Amino acid sequence: MSITLGIDNPSDFYLGSSPVSELYLGSNLVWPIPAGPTASFFYSTRPYTPGYAGSALRINNGTSDLVVNYLNGNLDQQAIISHAITSSQKVNRWVNQITGSISLSAVTSSSPYMYLSNKVTKLLSNNRPAIDWGGGNFTLSTGGSAYNIIPPRSFFFVVSINSPGSIYSPIFSSGGHTVYIRKNGASGPLVFNAGGTAVDIHPDYDAMVGGNYLISVFQDASGNTETYLNGALAGTGNAGINNMSGSTGLGEISVGGNFYYADISIAEFALYNKDVRADRITIENAMNSYFGIY
Repeated sequence: MSITLGIDNPSDFYLGSSPVSELYLGSNLVWPIPAGPTASFFYSTRPYTPGYAGSALRINNGTSDLVVNYLNGNLDQQAIISHAITSSQKVNRWVNQITGSISLSAVTSSSPYMYLSNKVTKLLSNNRPAIDWGGGNFTLSTGGSAYNIIPPRSFFFVVSINSPGSIYSPIFSSGGHTVYIRKNGASGPLVFNAGGTAVDIHPDYDAMVGGNYLISVFQDASGNTETYLNGALAGTGNAGINNMSGSTGLGEISVGGNFYYADISIAEFALYNKDVRADRITIENAMNSYFGIY
C-alpha cells in the first residue's frame, strides 16, 4: 500500500519535529510501506528500513574520503555538500546494507559521481539522490567476491537513462557478462540475459532516454524469466541459468576488455537469492513510494 499527497509520494511522516515510526489507516499499516521479504544484497541511496543505522557509501573529494550516513530516513546530502572542495566528488564504496559484506567499490579514479557540477547528483526530474556514471569508464564492483547466486533469483533496479548509449551499454554485469542487464546491440533493446536468450525489458533502449525506471527481473529454477518495467510486464522467455560468479559490477562494465558508454544513474540495486515475484507489488510499492518513479 502507498500514500500519495497530490502527485507526491511522501517518504517521511512527522508530528511536529518528531518522526512517526508507524502510521495506520484503520488496521492497515501505511507507513512505513511494507517492504516484503528481506533482500540478500541491497545498495541504495535510501535506508533499507527507517531504523537502519549503518553507513550508506563512501565518497572522495580528491583529497580525502568521507563515510556518508543516513539522516532522518534519507541520505545525508548536507554532509556530501560540506565535504566538497571542488565541483565534483566520487563514490568509491557503496555499502550492502543487509550484512555489511560484499559492498561495491573501486579506486576513486574509476568510480562514478555522487556530486557533480557543484551539486548532489539526482534521478532525472526527481529530488532523490542517485549515483551518476556520467558516460565515463566507471564501475563499482564486488571485486573478487562473488554473489554466487543461481536461479531462482530476483533483481530490482531504480535507474535514470540520461542519454543514448553505444553497443552493449551495461547497467550491471556478473562473471564476464554471463549474467547481465544491458543494451543489446548498437540500436537494440534493453535486455536481461543469463546465458540463454536475451529477454526484453524495453524494445528500444534509446527511447528510454530522459526517464526514470524501476526494473524488476524474476527467474525460476529453470531460468524462465519475467521482466517488469515501472510495474508492467515487459518480457518473458528463458534467459538461462548461469551462476553469478567472479566480479559483479554496476555501471560501465568491461566487455571483452573494453569499456562501453552508458550514461545512467542508479539509485537502488536489490538482489534476492530466490524468486520473489509473489511479493513483486509489495517490493515495488516500497521502492516507488520513496523514489516516485511512476
